[in-house]
Amino acid sequence: MESTSNKWRNFSRQVFEEPIPALIENVIIKEQKDGHGLKICAGSDS
Repeated sequence: MESTSNKWRNFSRQVFEEPIPALIENVIIKEQKDGHGLKICAGSDS
């Protein structure tokens, strides 16, 4: 069986190899350390 790896890209075409939950968690931690309050809204298109 062949193994595949997911790579994610943002609108600027920057490639991310980490899982999406890890990317989001890292951003939340960084923003909170920088003293920013956060409101998080999650959704998707169909």
